[in-house]
Amino acid sequence: MSSSQIQFEIEFSFLFWWLDAGVTPVLIPNTEVKPCSADDTLTGKVGSRQNRVLNFLTKFSIFCYNALMSSWSAKRKFTYGAVFILIVGLISFGIAYKLFFSGPPKCVCGGTCPNMCPSDVLSPVVLWAKTFNISGNIYTAAAYVENPNVNGRNDSVGYRFSIFDQNNNLITTIDGEMKLPRNKSVAVFANGLVFNNALPARTELDLTSFGPWLADTTPEPQLAVSNSGLLSTSSPRIEGTISNPTLQDFSQVELTAFILDNNQNVIGAGRTVIDNLQSGGEQNFVFTWPNPFAGAPAVVNVQYRILN
Repeated sequence: MSSSQIQFEIEFSFLFWWLDAGVTPVLIPNTEVKPCSADDTLTGKVGSRQNRVLNFLTKFSIFCYNALMSSWSAKRKFTYGAVFILIVGLISFGIAYKLFFSGPPKCVCGGTCPNMCPSDVLSPVVLWAKTFNISGNIYTAAAYVENPNVNGRNDSVGYRFSIFDQNNNLITTIDGEMKLPRNKSVAVFANGLVFNNALPARTELDLTSFGPWLADTTPEPQLAVSNSGLLSTSSPRIEGTISNPTLQDFSQVELTAFILDNNQNVIGAGRTVIDNLQSGGEQNFVFTWPNPFAGAPAVVNVQYRILN
């Protein structure tokens, strides 16, 4: 028996002396002092069984230690095996995590990704913004925004109307959100504005936030719009018809009317929504204004935009 094994057995003898029935450990190898036999009482029998179990565990532990650590070669083999098992476990965990938890790679922009890259996006342009008097102290703010992206749309664009008086003092602001379809100009309205103390003289529209720009090459369904032109100048009125020659039904279609003077300045604007425009069907529409426009009307322009 080697010296290391002798030392290990001595240490284990001391440990189990402390746990056992009080037998004094012997520090001389290959010798032992046998404990007194347990008496024939129930307590003595239990103590005897406990001693036998502890002796067995002691011998089994020494056997395992000698089998695994009897040489430096065995220690190296054990270490290499543990490292190999650890590496295999980490690789297996990484593969399982990627397959079941990480999900598909995230799309950033371009290629087959629906999001457009920022470098490919053209900034929308606010063509004009004005405030129109409807009646008394009630006004409507309107603006016209162009999306120059031929194949790109944005479904969440934040905007802010800022309305100033003749002294360039800010009267009020109105925030909202709009959609910008691809390659199209759309109107933005803020209706029912009441001004009691200061009158609006200048209006601005700022685009304050943008959702993701989405690549879109879907052709827009073509609807047909006809109008009567301006029927009166004292109480302006426009009548018309919108028809749906496509195979699709549309739950909401927005119509906007702009009245321009001879210099192409917008002097009036209006908005209405057509509900449930069926495939092959048509509906009539009417725009009215209670007061004459502040200028001589020359052109009537009615446009549509499919909302849903």
